[in-house]
Amino acid sequence: MLLKRAKAYSNEKIYDKAIADINNVISFYARPGSHVELKKESLVEAYYRLGYNHGSRFDFKEASDAFKKGVAVGETLPGCRWTSYCYSIWAYITSASGEYQRATELAEQGMLRGKTANDVDGYLENWYEKVRGLCEIEENSTAETEVVAAIAFARQQPGQAFILAKLLLFQARLRSRRQDLTGVLRCLYEAKRLNEMEKDTEAICESYLNLGFYHLKFNKLIEAERYSKQALSFADNTYLRLRIQNNLGYIYQRQNQFLKALAAYQAGLSGILGTGAVSGIDKLPEPQLIRLVSHKEFIISMIQDKAETWLNFYKTSRNPAHLQQAMDTYQLADRMIDYMRWEQTGTLSKLYWRKKTRKLYEQAIEACYLSGNSQKAFYFFEKSRAVLLTDKLNELSARLQLTPEQATFEQELRERINYLQLKLFSVSPKSTAYQKTRTELMARQTEFEQVIKTIERSNPQYYRYKYDNTPPSLSKLQSYLTTQAASLLTYFVGDSALYVMKVTPTETKLIRRPVDQYAQSMQQFLPLLEKSSMQLSEYDAFLKASNSLYRQLLEPMLLPGGRVIVSPEGFFFPFDALSRSARQPQFLIDSYAFSYVYSASLLLKQKPVAVTGDQDFLGVAPVTFASSLGQPTLIGSDVALEQARRLFASSTLLTQQAATRQGFRQHAPTTRVVQLLTHADADSSGREPVLYFADSLLHLSELQAEQEFHTQLLVLSACKTGIGTNQQGEGVFSLARGFALLGIPSILTTLWSVENKPTYEITNLFFKHLADGLPKDLALQKAKQEFLATAGDERQLPYHWAGILLIGNPEPLHSSGNWMYLLPGLGIVLLLMGVWVYRKQRKQPQRPPAPAYVSFRGPLPTLVSGLQTAFQSLLPHIGRSRT
Repeated sequence: MLLKRAKAYSNEKIYDKAIADINNVISFYARPGSHVELKKESLVEAYYRLGYNHGSRFDFKEASDAFKKGVAVGETLPGCRWTSYCYSIWAYITSASGEYQRATELAEQGMLRGKTANDVDGYLENWYEKVRGLCEIEENSTAETEVVAAIAFARQQPGQAFILAKLLLFQARLRSRRQDLTGVLRCLYEAKRLNEMEKDTEAICESYLNLGFYHLKFNKLIEAERYSKQALSFADNTYLRLRIQNNLGYIYQRQNQFLKALAAYQAGLSGILGTGAVSGIDKLPEPQLIRLVSHKEFIISMIQDKAETWLNFYKTSRNPAHLQQAMDTYQLADRMIDYMRWEQTGTLSKLYWRKKTRKLYEQAIEACYLSGNSQKAFYFFEKSRAVLLTDKLNELSARLQLTPEQATFEQELRERINYLQLKLFSVSPKSTAYQKTRTELMARQTEFEQVIKTIERSNPQYYRYKYDNTPPSLSKLQSYLTTQAASLLTYFVGDSALYVMKVTPTETKLIRRPVDQYAQSMQQFLPLLEKSSMQLSEYDAFLKASNSLYRQLLEPMLLPGGRVIVSPEGFFFPFDALSRSARQPQFLIDSYAFSYVYSASLLLKQKPVAVTGDQDFLGVAPVTFASSLGQPTLIGSDVALEQARRLFASSTLLTQQAATRQGFRQHAPTTRVVQLLTHADADSSGREPVLYFADSLLHLSELQAEQEFHTQLLVLSACKTGIGTNQQGEGVFSLARGFALLGIPSILTTLWSVENKPTYEITNLFFKHLADGLPKDLALQKAKQEFLATAGDERQLPYHWAGILLIGNPEPLHSSGNWMYLLPGLGIVLLLMGVWVYRKQRKQPQRPPAPAYVSFRGPLPTLVSGLQTAFQSLLPHIGRSRT
């Protein structure tokens, strides 16, 4: 009776009374003997209704908690239809927070429960949520297959007009991505007819809203305005009104009615945040206020459109105040993106938002360029790239703030989640093991989220480290560049323009170039760069493309010679292979020592790795590989490691059959310099990069579960370790980036299928110059220059030497107390101490003659004795394994 009354209250939107009745029901189940008197199915229904009512008043956290509890009980009751309902609305709420990947997983689980309970309603509701998630993360092909199948199934079921109409809206969205306006309108008109037949006012509003949106998308502005106003007349839901006002604002912007557009945006924001939050078209709401609301994707879209309106308004008015409004509004949108990202856990969802908001950063940089504001431009450059990598490294720093017990528990949960993810990847989706693993994985993810939230409340330092992603100021960057005697070059490749920015210790410069010219030069340059035969046969074309890129990216910047740190947009390519001349090779390797960073923020945030490793050098060279791996022998790789180890006081070599995956995982985290001479496999197709060992291979995703690394420098002497899928707005997901996620500050990597002999030569020369105390970028430049000094004609081609890049911190290796760094200073100290001992002994009385087997006399043996005494006195301070 209480549940039925709660449902009646809910229908009348009296949510407080409904929740009170439901909580009363739930309390019954805590009474002794309740398991005999009460059905568990009713408890699942109670949790469903509790979540539904909390969600109806936009209390999504309480709603999610209720659905989780309902699922926990319902999973033990295979025939309970309420379980699938809990999943469907939980998936909807998860989508509303931008967690589309997780929402898809929840919906799939809900479909399974609906099928088991033979419940068509629950099955279709979850299928709809699955289609929504796939559409949002732009898995278009899979989404198209699913929505066609779901619509066909819904047409065969009586009483499913409502869900059929919703599925048709997603089919319209997918057809619009194929530019099929006729197909879009056919879906929308059928959905509208079904909604009108059901007399569902909110659904009718949604139909008109979509008709307005798609007419706007296909540039039919008059029809778009008409349908949007019709939608507004039906709109009772505040979020629907927000979306409609956003559409109207964008329509007015396209018509250059900027003040009318801004008023529409203000009306939409006021409806969500309250009239006091936005008191005028030139006022922005407080970020903390926005953080409290749900459906942030709608608000981000509106604020981004509002910023674009201010920018376009400025282009017409030339009023600097309008340009300032645009920059301030873009910065607010950027803050909101941070909030959304912090609330998400799925990588696919985060990558989706990086891609979706890319236009925002291009427009923000354009506004800064027009205003001549270098400080703000640098801010948006930094916020446009490698944010997920920064988040992950912030998390590593944050974990240092935990107690040992918290850290252990958190690590165990992480490892369990990682194991379950890998297990899920390896079993068939149709198997029982798949469903069981997925259920456990979801439970562990939920547990992990709860643990982190508890730690954040009790440990503010953890929270500060984890979420500190504010880019450094230009002055801080310039101070760093002063200490390094270096310059920084950063660039952004937009849809309409290429922006290039230089920062030196004393000045900054921002330029804009046509993006088509850059794209054409890159299209010519990259294929010729990666193949020796093509570079040789089309050398003139290669030089021309190389010089074109030089003139676009470097020549206008007038960079001083010496050290240059490059923060590229997206993927890396070797700047030292650019030529000053289009007719003859004048490569920049002669003038600049280049290093590369994922972002300047990462470079400045990275702290020197504590010198606490067990040894100085680890070399791994399998030479031959297990037959099942199908990899050719790497002749001479073990010999190259033998040459490298001589420069280090303590070392371990894993060669031949000892070069196992487990051996690497055991020794690498506690070694300061690690070199891998092996095979790797990667491309830009989306396939996961892998690294080969003698017995097996290592996937990029597995690196996330590694223990804390104390490695200062990782040398990946394998093919294509810097290649991977280029995720827009985030960069290339390569093996090098995977190791960077572990906190390794400097990585030497490769961009194509490099040849063994040049790689071994350059790497050993690099180690030699590191031993002389040079910074890593200068050591690599000198190594390449020395290689070129003795290389034959064909080996002068950039293919042979330019594919080796330094990513990360370019500073010299930090001293560990070993011979590599102490020899010059130690020699002087020993000499001075020896002289002191010698002089002291000369002042002492003569001793009896030495035994017959000691025949040396005079100052030399005394000096040698003094040096020996001094050396022995220093032994305890040199460190273990140094005797």
